[in-house]
Amino acid sequence: MLAVHVAFGGLLALALSVGRGRYWYRTRYGRRLLAWWMGALNNMLRLRVRVIGEPCDGPVLLVANHVSWLDIPALAAVAPAVFVAKAEVRQWPLIGWLSARAGTLFLQRASLMGVRGVIDRLAQELDEGLRCAIFPEGTTTCGDDVAPFRAALYRPADGGRCAVQAVAIRYCRGGRRDATAPFIGDDGFLPHLWRILRQGDFEVRLHFCPPATGAVHRRVLAETTRAAIRRCLQQTPVSTKVA
Repeated sequence: MLAVHVAFGGLLALALSVGRGRYWYRTRYGRRLLAWWMGALNNMLRLRVRVIGEPCDGPVLLVANHVSWLDIPALAAVAPAVFVAKAEVRQWPLIGWLSARAGTLFLQRASLMGVRGVIDRLAQELDEGLRCAIFPEGTTTCGDDVAPFRAALYRPADGGRCAVQAVAIRYCRGGRRDATAPFIGDDGFLPHLWRILRQGDFEVRLHFCPPATGAVHRRVLAETTRAAIRRCLQQTPVSTKVA
């Protein structure tokens, strides 16, 4: 079923690209379709998404800690966005192609020109009124803490040009941090996917913090959003809702 769903997504993305143009994901219909497809993918992975708080609509920069490739389908199911992913994702079988068709921006961290190009595209998407999402740690972690945030990708929000909303991501199983979800080190996509499929039901908690607005420098934004996410990860949510 998972293979069929991914193949169907490929055909759907191709048809939409031909019928509605390269930027089909910018339309309200396109965003709803992405949320539906990602939600169905989460169900097939037996990943239950729980939401605390509310994602902002309109041109907002979502800033999240990064634990796994699962972060993207989890977030996209409740808050469809233009994501920034590492360049290696573009080479993943079919998933990379699908991600590109859905507007994902691929970051070559070692290339200064590549980083500038992604920043320019982020600004363009925000100007179009879209929600965008970044993982400013620049790498994945096991999820028990947050690595320092890099401020470069905050540039489109510099000086209050758009709202910035921190999102804390935590994977759980049996009330404890899940050890299978993190995608770290030299792990490969397919072996990790196989472990996820074998482990059974688990959940991800997405804690959307109140948005930051106002004329704030990107370095300050990086520090304050990281601090907000760290606080969320240290707390036990009182009430949650299933997405």
